Amino acid sequence: MTRKLEPIEPDEAIELYLAQKEQDASARTVQAHGYRLKQFRQWCNKENIDNMNDMTGRRLYEYRLWRKDDGDLNTVSLRTQLCTLRTFIRFCESIDAVESELHDEILLPTLNKNQDSRDEMLESDRAEKIRAYFRKFEYASLKHCLFEIFWSTSARLGAVQALDTDDFSAVNQSLAFRHRPKTGTPLKNRDSGERQVAISDETTAVIEDYLEQNRPDVTDAQEREPLIASENGRMSQSNIRALIYSM
Repeated sequence: MTRKLEPIEPDEAIELYLAQKEQDASARTVQAHGYRLKQFRQWCNKENIDNMNDMTGRRLYEYRLWRKDDGDLNTVSLRTQLCTLRTFIRFCESIDAVESELHDEILLPTLNKNQDSRDEMLESDRAEKIRAYFRKFEYASLKHCLFEIFWSTSARLGAVQALDTDDFSAVNQSLAFRHRPKTGTPLKNRDSGERQVAISDETTAVIEDYLEQNRPDVTDAQEREPLIASENGRMSQSNIRALIYSM
């Protein structure tokens, strides 16, 4: 027998889901899930979806396409986002907000062998242990700053490499990703990849202290001031990747 769905707005469904997560997950995990679902809220508002009962497999696929393009996400980051969405939709099934088994309609991107071994998803609890290490032993170091940026924004490596010091705003607690092909740092999705991303108090403080204490006073070949810098200027993507693997 088909169960009758009960109307509920996306915002309310997400709040109920996060409240349920608080019972069996760490605060950091709940925060991460809330951040990933923030984009789903925005998309529902953009599409004028005010009742989860109307959610279908086709609509979820439309969201997947929008999220990948809007967020300039690589395959691993997109998979992480969709895993959280899948868990949320499964919760919605349990409260009669959507049709049963709808979560199965969310197909996760397949990782190739290299991605599966080198770009595995970083769980929140493990990330918090890495964060605690940096707080104690390498506070405001280049690696600490990089970790905070990647964990807070889920941005592509190239987008992080392209950041300048003035793309960071301590007042607004944000990082601005800009498409600047003429000076050597294009974004994958060009102008549509430009965005301003809010960051937490902790991430803001770490970047501030890194800039004050540990960033070398250098410019790149275009006379820009790279946020992620070495003594020779803007750090290469290969060197940033090596630091990520070491983390």
